Amino acid sequence: MKIMGKRVANGRITSGEMQEMFKISRQAVHKELKKMIELGVIEPKVENKAIYYLPKNG
Repeated sequence: MKIMGKRVANGRITSGEMQEMFKISRQAVHKELKKMIELGVIEPKVENKAIYYLPKNG
């Protein structure tokens, strides 16, 4: 999965990076991120009002 590879390389990914990578809308990215959070694959983190996503450990 491209998202997993990107996160492994950088340790995290943003929704903007996902939009650019997959050439999809902000709404489509939000839908996919929500699914991955619900499945326990990733977790959101906030840093200076910016949200990024990390692999969920455990």
